[in-house]
Amino acid sequence: LALGGDAEDRLDAERAERALGAALGRLAPEQALVLERHYTQSVTLRSIAEELGVSYRTAKRRHNEALRALARALHGEQAERA
Repeated sequence: LALGGDAEDRLDAERAERALGAALGRLAPEQALVLERHYTQSVTLRSIAEELGVSYRTAKRRHNEALRALARALHGEQAERA
């Protein structure tokens, strides 16, 4: 069954969204919280650190570790589909 370009794009977007949701669900809670506050609510890492009572370095480390974990998880998803 051949799909049109728009249908394929929508299907790819839905797959990517599901993969991202699954990857986010596997993050440590403190990592997920930092990403959620930073990317969906536009809170700075410095403000997140203050809210959580941790140093800026800790908030930045959680952010970076979360991004690396997401990249690994999503890269694995792509490899499995190939």
